[in-house]
Parts: sequence; C-alpha cells; structure tokens
Amino acid sequence: MLWTPVDLYCERTDATLFSEPINLITNLAFLIAAALVAKTCQSSLQKTPSLWLLVLLMALIGVGSAAFHSFANGLTMLFDVIPILVFILVYLFFWSQIKLKEQGLKRGRVFILFAALSGLGIVGGAKLPLNGSESYLGVWLMMPILCFWRGFHPWLAGAFSTFTLSLTMRVLDASLCSQFPYGTHGFWHILNALTLFFCCKALCQKEP
Repeated sequence: MLWTPVDLYCERTDATLFSEPINLITNLAFLIAAALVAKTCQSSLQKTPSLWLLVLLMALIGVGSAAFHSFANGLTMLFDVIPILVFILVYLFFWSQIKLKEQGLKRGRVFILFAALSGLGIVGGAKLPLNGSESYLGVWLMMPILCFWRGFHPWLAGAFSTFTLSLTMRVLDASLCSQFPYGTHGFWHILNALTLFFCCKALCQKEP
C-alpha cells in the first residue's frame, strides 16, 4: 500500500517522477513563506525561541508536499499530510499560550476546543463532494472564530480569506481538468503558503 502509485490531481498523467511539475515547483512558496516569517518576526522568535518550530514546520510542509507530488504514493502522502496536521496543532497550542496568557488554566480548554473543531472535517465531512478537501473543513470553520476572538485580528482575517480561496482551488482541481489540463492545485500551495505566513504574523506581531 505504501508504495502503490497515487493519482489524485489533474496535472498527473502517469506514474513517472516529474508528472506534476507545477504542483512540485509551487511548493517553493512554503519555503519562501518560512524565510519571510524568520525575517519579519525576528524579535518574537528571539523572545520565544519555541516559535521557530512553526518556521520549521512550514518548511517541512513544502518539502513533504514536494516529495508527494514527485513520488506520488502512500508513503509520500504521509510526508505531505503529517506536517500539516502537526502545524495545525502546534499553532493552536502557541496561539492559546500567547493570546490567552491572562486566562490561566482556560488556555488548555481553549486549545482542546479548537483542536477538536479543526478535526471535525476528518470525521464529519468524509462523504461531501469536495475532491478530498473534506478534512480541511474543520480548520476553515475554526479560522473566523480565531479571527474574532476577543476582538478583530486583521492578520487572521487575511489568513481566512486566502485559505478560503486556496480551498476553493483545491476543490475545483478535478472538475476543471478538461478546461485547464494543469489543474488548480498549484494555487492551493501558493495561497496556503500565504495563509501560513499570515497566521504566523498574527502570533509574532501586535495587531494594528
């Protein structure tokens, strides 16, 4: 099963190594986003070194996704999915620690609440016709809550907007194959990298 070739996206036409060149190259966006976070959030990263874990995970998302779109099989699919899942959980943990300092023990409860909400799509959206994007529904539903949690957070509003567009691109990929043979999954990578950048900026920079 782990070595069985996987064909999920419009751009892939066979099981060869570089059958998804656009989906492969667009993963550079995650590396660029990680570098931009490291550059623009230096003071926060120095103050809270553990935030470097998010930068590392952003880079790993790009590397794991590039591996999957090169060697598309069950094993590399894990390389693609696991860093994303870990980033979501780590981000929620840091968000609850940084944004809810004054709430003491409530931080853990809020983290559990949002972690559970982010996983709703995996459990409840399995039968929806969303081209394999059902597992991201919980994250999509969670983001506006974070955006308006005890005020309005512009960086998270930007993240929600770009993620909505990127999720749309992921859903449309298969249905647009006849009109657009290269598919729209590459836009999912670019917009998601921007989403992660906005999310990290929400943690490391004071809201205007």
